[in-house]
Amino acid sequence: MKKTQRWMELLNILVEEQNFQTVAELAEQVAVSSRTIHSDLQDTSFLQLLHGAELIKKPNIGIRLHCTQKQREAITNNKGDLPRTFQFFLSSYFLLFTYGSAYAFNL
Repeated sequence: MKKTQRWMELLNILVEEQNFQTVAELAEQVAVSSRTIHSDLQDTSFLQLLHGAELIKKPNIGIRLHCTQKQREAITNNKGDLPRTFQFFLSSYFLLFTYGSAYAFNL
């Protein structure tokens, strides 16, 4: 599963679920490992998709999203948007492997 698709699924779960969910539960729902969920939740590009909302993490209880209605709407309406740095990374990656390093880095 691609990272962007995984992030969109994870955002859906966090926005829709009001109760705490363990990393294992999130991992099962998204069909990835717990380690992948931990990494995603610490990724600054993923955190930008939260529009300032807070991830509340309680040991041995789980994780949930704490946000205002405005933040919830922003996440829901814009969850298809990727942070600009991630868009640049994907563009550079595409150019590098399509045209070679000379083209990709001499834009």
